Amino acid sequence: MHHLITSIKTKFKGILARFFSGEGMSYRDVFSLLLPVVVDQFFLIGFNFINTAMISSSGAAAISAVNIVGSLNVLLVQLFTSIALGGTVLIAQYYGQKNYKMIGKMVNGGVYATVLVATTAALLFMLLHRPILALLFGAASPAVIHGARIYMIGILFSYVGE
Repeated sequence: MHHLITSIKTKFKGILARFFSGEGMSYRDVFSLLLPVVVDQFFLIGFNFINTAMISSSGAAAISAVNIVGSLNVLLVQLFTSIALGGTVLIAQYYGQKNYKMIGKMVNGGVYATVLVATTAALLFMLLHRPILALLFGAASPAVIHGARIYMIGILFSYVGE
């Protein structure tokens, strides 16, 4: 039995090395970069799930408002995540080159870019939240749109800290 488990582990590591390793980077390095992204996605989806569960006793209009804004929230957070992932790719390249000075610059640049985009998106969506909701969800009832506006503004305030 021990031999079988050892054999499976060896084959699995070989598959991981073949598909996820490259010149100067092992599959372990790749997964160490991937882990924060997976955790981020888990919390993003979990956040929407918990919000819906908490508001479920408030009625259909509240649930609808939270879910339509949740869809927009996922879209915007994905924008921030894509900036962070772009920075991660650059950091990985400099890590592979062992250029540690540039890694620090890329980390700072990624943080500043994400804060700038998040703040700009939050301000833009706050200023235009009525037309955006009317354009995307204009057929929704007035109660749903009212709840969505309140929830959207609350969500947008959280973007600056992301």
